[in-house]
Amino acid sequence: ESLAEAARELRRRGIVTTTLGIGADFQEELLGVMSRVGGGQFYYVQRAEQLDAMLQAEIGEAMAVIAHGVTLQLCPSPGVRLRLMSDYPSAWTGTHLAVEVGDLISGQQLELLVGVRLPSALTGETASVEVCVTDADGPIELPIQTVSWQLAPGRANDRQPRDPAVTRLAAEVIAAQALLATLRFNRRGDFGAVRHQLDEAIAKVRRLGDSDLEVDRHVRALLEARERLTQYVDEHELKARYFAGTSAARSKRPDGTARR
Repeated sequence: ESLAEAARELRRRGIVTTTLGIGADFQEELLGVMSRVGGGQFYYVQRAEQLDAMLQAEIGEAMAVIAHGVTLQLCPSPGVRLRLMSDYPSAWTGTHLAVEVGDLISGQQLELLVGVRLPSALTGETASVEVCVTDADGPIELPIQTVSWQLAPGRANDRQPRDPAVTRLAAEVIAAQALLATLRFNRRGDFGAVRHQLDEAIAKVRRLGDSDLEVDRHVRALLEARERLTQYVDEHELKARYFAGTSAARSKRPDGTARR
């Protein structure tokens, strides 16, 4: 907690903390938390030849920053509840959900998954969430974006088409978070907890519609992880899976770099 708070305090002063775990003798959850609250990225370096590419990528991204300390403010209408599912620091202020996404680089594509619970109300009434963006210098001059829903009975709601992009992102984030939750259980030898966590995630992802090839890919990856992680695996594999999970949950590429 002290090291995480030190990284958080540095972030308030405009200093980003990126962490690199080298080999097998480090605690990946510690480095993951420090990079998360510090606005940076966690990297896993298994082989020495990977280090140069990771440092080059990190330095290159630092030189391409176009907005520092970006925060999304999600302001719901009365009765609407929000839950951030992507892995970024967030806080409910009493009026809006503030999501700290950190520094953004030129051409970066950042996707955040937010769960929205709508209130019980009369059919035809509307609920909404307004989204605005600030950075370290204050509000960014972008139009406020509003997402709104018209409340409808269950059957009418279920007949609506789903947005494939949102469905695929949900599958990716659910799978990544389930994977991260199981790694400590594997290390302790609690294979029953591993199976339980992954079975729940498989059911959730399948409910999204596994007729979509991208969603089905995440189902198959979870099935493979269940087969693999219900037995002891070595530290290198645990750390590689942690790296992959944190990257996906933070809308990064598998190598930890920004998506463009």
